[in-house]
Amino acid sequence: MSKKELVQIASRAIALYLVFWSFGNLGNVPALVFAISHYAAQPASPAQDYLNRYYLIQISSQLVVSVALFIAAVWTYRCGPKLSVFYLRQRIES
Repeated sequence: MSKKELVQIASRAIALYLVFWSFGNLGNVPALVFAISHYAAQPASPAQDYLNRYYLIQISSQLVVSVALFIAAVWTYRCGPKLSVFYLRQRIES
């Protein structure tokens, strides 16, 4: 097995890990949506306003992290020359 094939296998394994990590982050979104809908239905008080904003920040950060992880997974799956240099600290010829 050549170094290029080993780098490709490692790259795809890491990409799969990143995809599952992204989906794991998306698993928290339904609970956050439920919390937001609960506090949005409450009469406005400082505590409810704080919790509503807190859950909005949490859901937005979960979505941003999930999208970033998915983009990283796609980039890792392609296994370009920069990534192979990163994995092996040397250039792999095509």
